[in-house]
Amino acid sequence: MGLNRSIANEAGPFGIIKHVDTSQNFHKQGLSRKVLEYALKLAWQHDCAKVMVLSGEALTSAHRVYESVGFKGGIEKGFVIKPA
Repeated sequence: MGLNRSIANEAGPFGIIKHVDTSQNFHKQGLSRKVLEYALKLAWQHDCAKVMVLSGEALTSAHRVYESVGFKGGIEKGFVIKPA
């Protein structure tokens, strides 16, 4: 997780989590959820105003995990550009 500052939230820190990936051998054990919960705990300890998670649009099973720890879609919209 990266801690960043933004003028939009009065230069307060915010967190970014980019893809939580668990090895196939360890799926369905709650490990991703534990990692997310720990990352959120750290973010709140550092007074982050918010935490955002980036995920592939079609990764609906991952989205369910994110939602299970409190993330909500449809609040903000992100845009991505990658080199050609």
